Amino acid sequence: MAKTEMAAVSKQIDLVSQQYLVDDDIVKAIVFPELIRNSVFSGMIEEKTLALSYIELGSDKIDFSIGKFQIKPSFALAVETLVNENPYLKKTYTKLPIMAKDQKFQRAQRIQRLNDVTWQATYVCAFIDYCEYKYSLKDLSVPEKIKFLATAYNAGLKSNKHEVEASYDLRAFPYGKKYRIQQVNYWEVSVDYFIKNRNEHKIGK
Repeated sequence: MAKTEMAAVSKQIDLVSQQYLVDDDIVKAIVFPELIRNSVFSGMIEEKTLALSYIELGSDKIDFSIGKFQIKPSFALAVETLVNENPYLKKTYTKLPIMAKDQKFQRAQRIQRLNDVTWQATYVCAFIDYCEYKYSLKDLSVPEKIKFLATAYNAGLKSNKHEVEASYDLRAFPYGKKYRIQQVNYWEVSVDYFIKNRNEHKIGK
């Protein structure tokens, strides 16, 4: 089911990635586990109720994963803030920061964006560009880069590279840390998807 969903959103990811000159295969690998999670848990929570509560109270009180890429409003806000503070990113992602002063309007617009694949892909591209800039990932192989980026995406933005790498052994996918059952690393799913997808393309040629 997740691969079917990936096929449905693949063209949108391609368009956004091309616009911002980000490797589309890396974007797809990072969000692929969330497509699986979204398929498994879709309909188990009332998103509309949570969205309304978030708009009223903010992410300090209500924070939840939303959309096909399961992005939290707090993560989106963090990316917007980082873009706004970085001259290069601000010039590249000119439309990403929400400039409205009214906080509730900002939150409502953020929720609207996070229900749209194109906007979610834009947040992911900005996140990747930020990590490339902050953590100097250019010398890593593509699988190693995906390992780092997928971990950072899943664990949340960390202050330094070592904090991200410290999360490599976190086996909490797909249910989360509070469940004491056998799970896998988020990045393993991303890297596995990338390798299999790359091999399928080679066979197709």
